[in-house]
Amino acid sequence: MTTSRIIGRGITNLLQEDNEMLTGSLQVNEISNVTEIKYYDFNVTESDQQGYQRPLGRRRINSMANGFETSIQNGSFLPIPTSIILSDRGVNYKVTKDGTIDLISGRFKIIDGQHRTESFKEVVNRFEHLVNFPTNYMPVVILCIEKLDLTAEQKIDLEIQHFTLINETAKKVPVDLALHLRSWRRNNIKDSYLTKAQINAVICNDVVDKLNDECKAWNDKIIMPAMTKYNREQCRLDETKIHRRIVKSTSLVNSLKPVLFTLETTVWERSNPSVESKIKMLFSVVNAFWAVIYDRMPEASDFAKDHVLLKSTGAFSMHHLLARLIRTMSESGSFKKADFAKFLKKDILFLNSSYWLSNPEDGIPKGEATKYGNMSGFKELSVQLYNQINNEQVDESELLSQFD
Repeated sequence: MTTSRIIGRGITNLLQEDNEMLTGSLQVNEISNVTEIKYYDFNVTESDQQGYQRPLGRRRINSMANGFETSIQNGSFLPIPTSIILSDRGVNYKVTKDGTIDLISGRFKIIDGQHRTESFKEVVNRFEHLVNFPTNYMPVVILCIEKLDLTAEQKIDLEIQHFTLINETAKKVPVDLALHLRSWRRNNIKDSYLTKAQINAVICNDVVDKLNDECKAWNDKIIMPAMTKYNREQCRLDETKIHRRIVKSTSLVNSLKPVLFTLETTVWERSNPSVESKIKMLFSVVNAFWAVIYDRMPEASDFAKDHVLLKSTGAFSMHHLLARLIRTMSESGSFKKADFAKFLKKDILFLNSSYWLSNPEDGIPKGEATKYGNMSGFKELSVQLYNQINNEQVDESELLSQFD
């Protein structure tokens, strides 16, 4: 005799254009015991294929589980309102009058939410002190596929259609917007519980905001969240806009991380200033550095679209260079415009706008900097820039290792 089990609560029937589904909730410990994941098997023929899920990312699962544990412990846990999507293919069950499921046999197939369900299991297995977590209810939607008049293959295909629709149409929050939202949280919510990496990203993000508003070289050159490039009509009415809003804020944020890291490991190594102080000083240092750069070659900024100085090439290579200069200047502890001017002398090759020229006219060749088009190239270029300042050859591997 088969023994059934009662699971869930608030289970109700829902119709969409004659397509039936169930909505409600299952306890964390129930989800682990009554669901299964069907993985795509690359070792079988298409006709024998039974699964469609991607392999689990263990690092992601561990990160999610650790995040749940940390947030529950410090009181910042956010409810999980998004439903886990299941299919009832191959499951024998009944919905009771009490809004529960009388599960007789089989396991519900996970269509969306496999990492969430596995991270729930990880929390239960690893963090026994979270005694209430297994009894939390999580929202679920169960697609009623089993009773449809379809072949076994057609039922699998219907799950695949839902799986691909969910994963192909889902769009992540843009990185630049996420950074600004974190910045808002840090500035407005006392206990925002951001990680060290998130705080550093927020610091760099706030500095990028200030650069776009207050730095002469970067003023209105950055595409901030909710902004777009100026369109043709706007550029026709004001030709200077052709050379503005040319680089995304996320590129600038990432390019500043080596500068922040160098300040933390040299100037701030023992002082541990507040986040506000770090933002203020990082902006002051970066602004002073670019003030000299702008004085030396204003054309590369004023006509930014025709040069790579204010694009990823220049941002990353120049900020790697700046990080190296900070290390060199850290003993004095002074990072004013006049201090940088001592290193950034007028006769240095890369302080000529032609070095960064990407859109030449009348047979003029492209600048040397345009030869470098990826992250490793940007680091290599920064070594070349530093060598020009010192008029000597620095050990490239030693210099690059500082930012790995």
